[in-house]
Amino acid sequence: MTKDLKKRVNRKFTHEFRKEAADQVIAEGRSVTEVADALGVPAGTLSVWVSKFRNGQWTLDSGLSNGTNRTNQPTMDQRKISELQAQLRRVTQERDILKKAAAYFAQSLG
Repeated sequence: MTKDLKKRVNRKFTHEFRKEAADQVIAEGRSVTEVADALGVPAGTLSVWVSKFRNGQWTLDSGLSNGTNRTNQPTMDQRKISELQAQLRRVTQERDILKKAAAYFAQSLG
């Protein structure tokens, strides 16, 4: 092996982390690549997580499921709440960025 090759590290991600990452793609409509880059996760790995949540192998409201128990599927209300929570997180992040930008420009003008 050469020094240029990156050492591959097997990282373990919690179900909550996987759920939040997949939720950013599913509920917020962000791209897999964008979310993967932001979280430092390989895009292929995130794509697999999203697929498992979408086809019901894992659920967004509980721990990992083997796909045989479909009773843990989120209701329409739970899905809407999840979407609204994701939207709130995104809007809050945007607001914080705008606050920082406004402070920066106000400081440079004054």
